[in-house]
Amino acid sequence: TQANFEIDDERALRLIGETGVLQRFEGGPAGAVIATAIAALVDGPITYSAAQSRQWTVDPEGKDTAQSTAELSLKYAPEHSGPFPDSSWSLRAGHVLAVDEDDQTTHMLGATIVFELGMSHGFN
Repeated sequence: TQANFEIDDERALRLIGETGVLQRFEGGPAGAVIATAIAALVDGPITYSAAQSRQWTVDPEGKDTAQSTAELSLKYAPEHSGPFPDSSWSLRAGHVLAVDEDDQTTHMLGATIVFELGMSHGFN
């Protein structure tokens, strides 16, 4: 499910929610339920986003588990910023907090720079 709310000409709020039910998860007898919620605020060239995911594994042998992931990120993507027509670049940075089924916590930091050259080629 997705909802978009235009705040004004420069800003918009994007909300996304997903759920999934999996049988015979990872090839075994267990099933899993996965739920994800994402909120993103687009403010001109900057996008702020937060995501939360949770996975519950239900095992017929009684070994039920749960794990979760939370992410905060920032993207800067100025319009018409590349050296070629239709090219652009963007910078992203984020922090992920993951908690596994044993309650072990992992922190991850990441950053990427993406250059889109805006060139397309047809292959026949």
